[in-house]
Amino acid sequence: MAGPEGISANALSKEVGISQPSLSRWLREAGRIPGMSNPPKQEKSPHRWSAEERWRVILEASSLSDDELGAFLRRKGLHVSQLEEWRKSAMESLAVQKSKRRVMSKEMKRIRELEKELRRKDKALAEVSGTRRQRYCRRADENAFTWFTLDAAARSSRQYRSA
Repeated sequence: MAGPEGISANALSKEVGISQPSLSRWLREAGRIPGMSNPPKQEKSPHRWSAEERWRVILEASSLSDDELGAFLRRKGLHVSQLEEWRKSAMESLAVQKSKRRVMSKEMKRIRELEKELRRKDKALAEVSGTRRQRYCRRADENAFTWFTLDAAARSSRQYRSA
């Protein structure tokens, strides 16, 4: 019946002298009592495996020969078609990530170009606005003229003429 030396219900009934239907009924009832039966540990079915588990199986299967692969798939409860589907899905997701990196690098390149152009224009604007603020003046020093900014002239002397 049950156990490692599971004998048939008929053989057990003859051995102990109890009818086979009674033994079968007792076994069913014992299975309903909590803690009396140890259901076999059920592994997750392959369609419920995580992506990491699937990837691990793909890597392990890729290193096996055809004969070993068949035994491996039977042991895992898989079919070749499932394995191929998972491999294809993994490759597609890797390709998508690779193309995203290319798109991101194109976008980053464009951002760098725009930032460079903005810095160039800011610099040009600062030069233009700086020349407007800094009016050059000249001051007579012993028959020679010296050019300096209006700010410097205001600080050094009050005698200056604008150019």
